[in-house]
Amino acid sequence: VTNDMRKNRASIKVRPVDDQADVETADILQGLIRHIEANSNADLAYDTADRYAVEGGFGFYRVITDYKPDSFNQEIYIKEIDNPLSVLPDFNFSTDGSTWEYCFITDEVPRRDFEESDLGDLAGEGWDSDGLSEDGWVTDDTVRICEYFYKVRTDDELLQLEDDRILYMSEYKKMGFDTPIIERRPQKKESIKWCKFVGSKIIDRADWAGSIIPVVPVYGDVVVVNGKHITLSLCRYGKDAQRMINYSRTKQAELEALAPKAPYIMAIGQDEGVEDQWQNANNANYSSLKYNPVDVNGQLAPPPQRQAYAGAPAGVITLGQMAEQDMMAVIGIHEAGLGQRSNETSGKAIEARQREGDNATFNFQDNSTRGKRALGNILVDLIPHIYDTPMV
Repeated sequence: VTNDMRKNRASIKVRPVDDQADVETADILQGLIRHIEANSNADLAYDTADRYAVEGGFGFYRVITDYKPDSFNQEIYIKEIDNPLSVLPDFNFSTDGSTWEYCFITDEVPRRDFEESDLGDLAGEGWDSDGLSEDGWVTDDTVRICEYFYKVRTDDELLQLEDDRILYMSEYKKMGFDTPIIERRPQKKESIKWCKFVGSKIIDRADWAGSIIPVVPVYGDVVVVNGKHITLSLCRYGKDAQRMINYSRTKQAELEALAPKAPYIMAIGQDEGVEDQWQNANNANYSSLKYNPVDVNGQLAPPPQRQAYAGAPAGVITLGQMAEQDMMAVIGIHEAGLGQRSNETSGKAIEARQREGDNATFNFQDNSTRGKRALGNILVDLIPHIYDTPMV
């Protein structure tokens, strides 16, 4: 599934959508987004999030800004989040993260490295109080550093100027505009704040340039159970079938391991004088085995013969085969979809059969595309605040 997603990557397309938009501006934004993706090696972020969405139900990547080396200009970068459990998003579920009110991103660093860093002077300040150790913020081995994005709303007015520009009163006053105002209405102005803290100490804070929290979720399937959103991976409903496969294989291995080696059947007295040879017949590689042609009563007896092992019960083997079929039926990928030979004969028939498996799991690829759309919205919102005309 993930390899199909790599072969058919969705790309971000910027389109002008209203009478204030400009085709040339959209093309410039398109080029800047391609530059950001190439400059960030964004395929690493996409592939990591897609893999976690398929395997575990959810993955994330993020957008950051940082200074270019030896420069006073900032650039936008798309970064992977290699541990999706380090992201704690808003409790109110959002398929693309655009309506989140807050988001935490945590990082566990070795305590020794932390104490040797520039932040080492914070070590020990109040760490033994406030339950920090009990809650895992500070342990003997690690220190948790946390980033926190949160949305703030302030009272403001939305203005429409005589030249059709629309902006907030706070921006109008800050820029010193003298263009007449033709319409106004009260509206909350949203902004994104950011801070970083360790233990109970805030070590940095800033205003985020954009108006969307710069973390992009990529989900598998999502269902609502008892009012809670549950994310599902590709293998979520295959767990019971997998348990049956594990059980049947374990039982088969157990029966094979406990089964005695195939014994020889012989009449009493046929091994007289060569007992040691027969007792070691299962361990030593003798060129021949001697036996007495008569039994203890002096009667002729046929040569000793091995009693063949019947093998594991057919029911155990059948159980495993049924579980495999259940697994494929639940996930929607059958042998033909994996390239195994079936009863198709023409190339078109084979491709059609393989496409059925792709269709069964296309929701994962489609959700990955939704993540790219959310990323495009974040970048279009952020680019004007970071890239000035000379940089563009």
